[in-house]
Amino acid sequence: MTSITVRKRITALILALLLLPVFSVGAFAAEGSERAGLSHEWSITNDIQHPAGCYYTEPWLEEMPITFEAWVYLPAETYELAGGTIIGNYTLKNMDCFTLSIQKNGVPSLSFGHVIDEAGKPESAFVFNEAAIAPDTWTHLAVVYETETKQVLCYINGELKESSLPEQWYEAPISVLYNPICIAGDYYQANLRGFRGILGDVAVYADVRTADEILADVENAPDTQDTELLMYFDMSQAEAKVGVPDASGNGFDMSYERMWLTEEELDEKLAEDDKEYVYSIAFLPDIQIITEFYPEMIAAPFDYVVENAESENIQYFIALGDLTNNNNDWEWERFVPQTEKLNGIVPYALIRGNHDILRNDNLPFFDDYYSAEDSYYYNHVKENGGFMDPSTAINTYLLFSVGEVDYLILNLDFGANDEILNWADGVLREFSDRRAIVVTHGYLATNGMLLRGNEFGAPSTYDVPGYNNGDQMWDKLFRKHANIDMIVCGHTPLDNVVYTTAVGDHGNTVYQILMNGQYSDRGLEGVSLVNLMHFTEDGRYARVESYSGVYDLYWKEATTELRFDFGDPPSERVKPEFQDVPADAYYAAPVAWAIENRITNGTSNTTFSPKDLCTNAHILTFLWRASGKPDSASALDNPFTDVKESDYFYGSALRAYDLGIKDGSVFDPSKPCTRASAVLYMWKAAGSPTSTTQIAFTDVPADAEYAQAVAWALEQGITNGTSATTFSPDDICTRGHIVTFLYRYLAS
Repeated sequence: MTSITVRKRITALILALLLLPVFSVGAFAAEGSERAGLSHEWSITNDIQHPAGCYYTEPWLEEMPITFEAWVYLPAETYELAGGTIIGNYTLKNMDCFTLSIQKNGVPSLSFGHVIDEAGKPESAFVFNEAAIAPDTWTHLAVVYETETKQVLCYINGELKESSLPEQWYEAPISVLYNPICIAGDYYQANLRGFRGILGDVAVYADVRTADEILADVENAPDTQDTELLMYFDMSQAEAKVGVPDASGNGFDMSYERMWLTEEELDEKLAEDDKEYVYSIAFLPDIQIITEFYPEMIAAPFDYVVENAESENIQYFIALGDLTNNNNDWEWERFVPQTEKLNGIVPYALIRGNHDILRNDNLPFFDDYYSAEDSYYYNHVKENGGFMDPSTAINTYLLFSVGEVDYLILNLDFGANDEILNWADGVLREFSDRRAIVVTHGYLATNGMLLRGNEFGAPSTYDVPGYNNGDQMWDKLFRKHANIDMIVCGHTPLDNVVYTTAVGDHGNTVYQILMNGQYSDRGLEGVSLVNLMHFTEDGRYARVESYSGVYDLYWKEATTELRFDFGDPPSERVKPEFQDVPADAYYAAPVAWAIENRITNGTSNTTFSPKDLCTNAHILTFLWRASGKPDSASALDNPFTDVKESDYFYGSALRAYDLGIKDGSVFDPSKPCTRASAVLYMWKAAGSPTSTTQIAFTDVPADAEYAQAVAWALEQGITNGTSATTFSPDDICTRGHIVTFLYRYLAS
């Protein structure tokens, strides 16, 4: 244990004794009251108080929250401090979210979205100074987001106390829902905005609650049979430091995760794991805050890897970019000696982050230290892999083996452009028999979704021609290769390690993993993490943990619970052959074309399900993909109330709106697609051309909306009638039908 570790742990122990939490943990009844509530146990890290844990739910809301209700108790001892978050999904500044919170001196606030708009308007927060909650008393708070009158109303104990003015209105986009929800705090910077009082029952509704309904909730508990009740947490039933069930029955049960775990606590959790992990790969999350502000802590991750290289069987050390914060010479002089400690002990791989490139006049310090032909790192790459350009160690690949498992590490620069992706495509093909780990910097958002469009942090927002975003990298390269096990990135800050999975063209599952603890470093003034991924002997299964050598503790309990199954080795991953697509079927060639052009996948590795019925979402997504997935002018202004950014049909829905295929506020993604709808959508996508073809179908009226589309489809050879006199416009299309229509129009 380092001297820093000893000093920090002693300091933390002393402060923890001096600053014991004011309130009991868990179910708590304030003096003179029968009401029970939940309060945090507080920890101290680097002299900073923060909750010892976080209550969160993994499902996202699918409906906009309109009415928020909560019983709160604000102690006089902390009344002049910000009361903290009651409920919300705030994870990162500049990302849309919603937050119900208490500001200083008991002032309630409802905030939707934290993105600064084009006019420079700051985050939209409705603050109710006239509705301040008194200290040392249980109080019922209700805030109603009234979309019809464009006002936000604040009730105290069932009485309307204040309302916003219509000119203050902020129209919350549907994207405020795209994050997991927390109560009594949030995911931001070690939950420093955690609730400082006692939190009683919390309810969220999808409709506007009237004054009478709110008063009824004050006098009685919410009705769990109310169909507009989105979530309800009965804190009298809450079990401290375990979780909070959702009494609405809608599945938003809150889990509890501890911020820090000791080695003994981690071992206790791992006792339930039946896997034997025999080797490790270390990942360095964005260390930029440590490099600039806390240089005394920069050695901790590297010293840990050196000291535990043998005991943890660490095979590689991979840095995820943003090695510096401002690309200054003195920052590089702090960072470079740390990698030199690894020379000859643990091999390492490096990539640049945007802070290592686009700061300080783009000075090439990375090349100065790591691309010189006499540098250790350059020669390591030369001997164990290769370069895109032999004059620089910026885009590289590395090969290594553990027992019978062969690996490829592919290191791609921030915003990898098409030239880089083309080179990477060749590398992945050349080493298609190896398990591939792709490392790049800007790929995922904090919610685990691919960075795309003009989202905060997307590479394309950095005004560098050719930069590709996460969704572009996936479509242009990653999905095509069966040997990719995982894509690991940094860039967007989040306390936890998060991942999502995607299915490649060969039916292989690809883990997309975000590791970036820089906001933990910022909020707690330095924790300096290293993430270790531990593997089974065959390389198939893995788990991960975040460790701080500064405190000799493991960070974020939820991270230690992550488990990965990378599947069979690449040599056993084959392109799916569909047992339900006979070679002589009319749709056999169209199915092969659709798969080859990534218009759709099978429904499993062995089935295409050609007879499954198609919906609006299916056909419009197929059509959008077949057209090259063009961008939409509506990307920043989603017109549909039933479409969210995480939906697979998001891009196709916006494009359909642009082309006039769909208008209004409803997309109807689950509505079955008829033959009339199919040809109408394709006709509109083609620009609604005029056709002179005469049709003789008795079931296609001349004034039907789709009449011209049917004539055009006949002219183009896309489809015929179901008989000489019928088109059957109301028949529902199958997957086989739709890919055949598209194939006849676009491929033939």
